[in-house]
Amino acid sequence: WYAVFLLLSLGTSLGYFGTITAMLIKRFDRRRGLVMGLVSVPNALGSLMLPGIAILISQLGWRETMFILGIGVWVVCIPLSLVFRDVAGVTKGPKSSPSTAEQQAAPGRIGVPVRAVLRSPTFWVLSFASAAFGFQFSSLLLFIIPHLEEAGWAREVAATATVMMYLISIPGRIFFGWLADRVDMRRLYAGCFLCMGLGLLVLSNATAYWHVV
Repeated sequence: WYAVFLLLSLGTSLGYFGTITAMLIKRFDRRRGLVMGLVSVPNALGSLMLPGIAILISQLGWRETMFILGIGVWVVCIPLSLVFRDVAGVTKGPKSSPSTAEQQAAPGRIGVPVRAVLRSPTFWVLSFASAAFGFQFSSLLLFIIPHLEEAGWAREVAATATVMMYLISIPGRIFFGWLADRVDMRRLYAGCFLCMGLGLLVLSNATAYWHVV
């Protein structure tokens, strides 16, 4: 089991957030926040598969369902990954005035040596914040349906509530991506963490469908 989870974590880490983020940063030099918000939308749309997955688990079991999903990843994701191309230059977006975050950034922010980054307190604060986000997000994905089942909800209903939660997040992903290009990122980051914390408090005491969504 440890080897399985290690393999899954390695594949997710290499093939999802870091790779996509690096590709977007290389391709877009303006409105990156909006672009990243738009790219995150399909991730939320993927939650539409949850009710079907819950039905497969109920009918076939965990092992067979995971096998089917693994084959699906090979059939869909590997061909799509071949569409990606390395970017030698940068695709210019529409001209716009620099954001507050860009104005506050150091002029030589591109090409900073790795050693200098590792010595920066800002890097370690951001790393800790990202680790905290990853911990709560992974915990949410792992435990939300078992939590709702323990609260007396049927598995299919719990999966549907989770889908609604993700779908409702789509406007927020786009809005906060747009906002990231226009406001101080530190305040926006803090505000997002505050919202996530409040959401987890509500979820831990959810007794009605609308509490989850």
